Amino acid sequence: MAYPYWVDTRLVAINAGFPNKDFAIWPEDLDQTLFVPSPKLFLVKIDDTAGLDILEATYPEGKSSVFEGRYPSQSFIIYYVP
Repeated sequence: MAYPYWVDTRLVAINAGFPNKDFAIWPEDLDQTLFVPSPKLFLVKIDDTAGLDILEATYPEGKSSVFEGRYPSQSFIIYYVP
């Protein structure tokens, strides 16, 4: 999930050979992912409660867990939609 000044969401695309693609999904655009077949995996900034609320409302069947980074600023939420 996109969040201002969190991670560079272009890096996945660059490493996959698509340097002009950005895989960021802003919370208000989450409904555009409904047509994509599951399973789905979303990474959410640990303190993005608004984004997580929208994600849970859009995909209530999803499960969340916290990935604990070495430092608190490196932790994030993993949201899996089966």
